[in-house]
Amino acid sequence: MPLLPGPLAKQGPSPPAPRRPCASASAGWRVHPPRFVSSSATSEASSLIARLKRYRWVVPAHGEVELKVRFSTKKPGKFEQTLRFELVQTKRQYELPCRDTGLYPSISQDPRVVFPQWRETMEEDEIIFKEYVESTEQFHFGPLMCGKSREWYVLPAGPCTFVDTPGETGCPGGTAQDSPRQSPGRHMGLRDHRCVNLSRKGANEPWRSCSACPVGALVAALVARAACCCPSKAVSPFVDRYKAQNCPGNAENITILNSSPVDVGVQFSFENAGEAETFLLDPPSMALKPKEKQELTIWAYPTSPGFLQDKLICSIGKNPEPVVFSLCCLGVHMKLEVSPLELSFNKQFLHSTDSRTLVLRNDTLLPMAWQLSGLDDVKDFSLSQDNGAIGPRSELEVTVHFRAGQMGSTEKTLQLEVSDPENILGIVQAENIKISAEVYNISLSTDMPEGPDGSLEFGTIHVLDNAKHVLTLQKEGAYNIEYSFMLGGAGPRMRDLASHFTVEPKSGMLTASQPGVDVEMLFHPTREILLKNKPILYCQVRDASSGEGSELVGSIPLRVSAKAEYSKYSVEPASAINFGAMAKGSKKTLTVMLENKGTLHFKFCIRQAPEEASALQSKR
Repeated sequence: MPLLPGPLAKQGPSPPAPRRPCASASAGWRVHPPRFVSSSATSEASSLIARLKRYRWVVPAHGEVELKVRFSTKKPGKFEQTLRFELVQTKRQYELPCRDTGLYPSISQDPRVVFPQWRETMEEDEIIFKEYVESTEQFHFGPLMCGKSREWYVLPAGPCTFVDTPGETGCPGGTAQDSPRQSPGRHMGLRDHRCVNLSRKGANEPWRSCSACPVGALVAALVARAACCCPSKAVSPFVDRYKAQNCPGNAENITILNSSPVDVGVQFSFENAGEAETFLLDPPSMALKPKEKQELTIWAYPTSPGFLQDKLICSIGKNPEPVVFSLCCLGVHMKLEVSPLELSFNKQFLHSTDSRTLVLRNDTLLPMAWQLSGLDDVKDFSLSQDNGAIGPRSELEVTVHFRAGQMGSTEKTLQLEVSDPENILGIVQAENIKISAEVYNISLSTDMPEGPDGSLEFGTIHVLDNAKHVLTLQKEGAYNIEYSFMLGGAGPRMRDLASHFTVEPKSGMLTASQPGVDVEMLFHPTREILLKNKPILYCQVRDASSGEGSELVGSIPLRVSAKAEYSKYSVEPASAINFGAMAKGSKKTLTVMLENKGTLHFKFCIRQAPEEASALQSKR
């Protein structure tokens, strides 16, 4: 029975050629000649090119004819096509609906699937760490310390090399082709070793190190051990520097998910692949089955301060449109602002104490660790704290204390060392802070008559009488001083000391060329008073070189002993003297006793009272 793949235009013995049972080229449907399908058939390319050359087939009785329908498209979308077959004689038609969807192999672009942390928006000047921001369509690593670049774990160039013989694979220097190949040993990722020299004579010979390197034997042993443990893999002592770094803040694992129903091969690169100074990735490629996901690790190591960005290009096999993710980070240069860089304590009086404040300010977006040193062997200086950490955009005050324990000038250097909190890069900043101080002493001696108890002894005098002592002030040292005297400290019952004592001169200046000055202290009591070794007189000493409002550098107390009292006496008989009756011309004697009851001598005079007084006395 003849079978036509479409309606005939006319009936007749010689019908015209029927229409092709396929859609246009854009639809992507192809009907291939009838044949049996085999797994060892021609390649896919040749199969796609095959076209129908016959459009009429004869189906044997109780037999079948196999037609292969292939779908291909050059653009994604949903496609539908109906294939119609009709019998030649009955013109009965049979329809075969064909539907398919054309998709590019793809991976998920949903940031909530790809990135572990995400947010919708971010505030201006907000600091975020390792988050995807939907409003900016960027993954933000946040502020990162500059210096941990591609060469961060790379040693300085030196005599360290790896030597391999021709034809070996998996050698430390790479695969050699026609001649021995040398690769700098600094790619080992080791630190603080400049000579790691490995070589071997043949593929089956062990690696040997140079005798000059103390760690070379260890490296050779590690390489040999790796070769024994994994003989099927290429053994290379090259350390993946970036995987080995303990810097979780510089790395992020993102998820690559195959969201298409077909196998996907993905190649990863960066838009600025020619420079590639900031961002790194691993692995460089992936093969994903449908709905399979794997992790891609991305590192950011800024080498310069400022805002840095790049784009992660995910090139998918058989997909002309790559998936792009934007990345950015903020390079931060570790620098701590110090104010001031010179601390001067000026002139300090001996045994006095003073302090200065040192301000450490961190204007960056990363914390910093700091340490102060240089004053360990100096007893006169001390710090409120000598190490610590300063948070982002904050400041810390460190107090420097000074105790003037020895005369003379002192100059010291305080060393400030700044590093990252993990001390990965070591010291990134060093500052020297100069500290200076001058210690002097003002010695003032007094020459005065001292009593047995060491005080200024005025003795005992009469009230309204006076006594005077002279004090001599003598200065030692090369500085001019000001002195002044102040009375006080006798107690609450004796607050009127100024009415009993006078100091002259009360204040003055002693220059360096002046030998001394005499000061008179006059005791003139107006009432009875008793002072016994009391510090009532203070000699205040000030530094004259400090100008107006000079600083008080010392106060010398002077103890005073003084007593003032009235004269005390008694007269007997206390009543009037009565001679009684006497004959004219006779004499009689009576005695009047005058006794001194006090501690002081006094003078007395007996004279006849005036007549007015006698008359007044007689009336009484």
